[in-house]
Amino acid sequence: MAISAYNDGGLSKESIVNAMKWEKWNVWAKWHEINSTHPLISKRLLAISARCEEFGQAPYIEFNERKPESYVDDFLIEVAILLAPFIIFIAFAIIALLNFEQVYFWAGIGGILLTLSLFVKLNRTHKNKDYTERKVADLLSEVKVSNVTSIPTILEGKIIGRGNPGCIFNEDFVIQDDTGIIFLDYNQPLHIINKIFALFKSPEYFDKTIKVKGWYRRSTVPYMEIYSMEVDGQIKKCHTYTTTKVILYILMAISIFLLFIH
Repeated sequence: MAISAYNDGGLSKESIVNAMKWEKWNVWAKWHEINSTHPLISKRLLAISARCEEFGQAPYIEFNERKPESYVDDFLIEVAILLAPFIIFIAFAIIALLNFEQVYFWAGIGGILLTLSLFVKLNRTHKNKDYTERKVADLLSEVKVSNVTSIPTILEGKIIGRGNPGCIFNEDFVIQDDTGIIFLDYNQPLHIINKIFALFKSPEYFDKTIKVKGWYRRSTVPYMEIYSMEVDGQIKKCHTYTTTKVILYILMAISIFLLFIH
């Protein structure tokens, strides 16, 4: 859970409670906790609050919000989107091998369905429309978001350091606005480009105000993947999304071509 604060640096109780909603209600939070070494931060905060009664003190944070829906349906849809490409690949690989005389045909059908499933996933993880200007606290209060479902976002704030403080090979950032801080995921198609950027370019962005356009998602931590960022009147883009789309179009073309091989 990222930090929510007032302009003067004090903590905002309302923002903290709103940020706890995702961990309390979204099914993915429980999945990430199972795969984590520590309990969810919301659980730790509530455990501290429970101890306050033993000392005759009022809890600093109380969570009395009522869950408006189950969110299980969203979770199942997202799991289906994640699993569909693997299921299609395995199923049609088996079908092609069992029908070896028509291997190209079945490989083509499987490739088309696989590509379509990957497009569905890409449009969910990188919805490339309806970008809206948001604040960090607003993003943290969103419940219907995960590593599969993104929120197209425009965020303006100050870069206060690397995503992994002190690691000169880390290309990610931490951005701060007047409501809190959040991680920025800088990701180019080739891993080596990220490391070159981390070593030679990323320090140029420290302590500068930037406007970031990208996708807000949540996994073990909330973060925003960068699509483009504007600083000092210049725009820097990450090309992973575009490269992924090009690869999928090529895969679709190859799959269609296989249908006509006899």
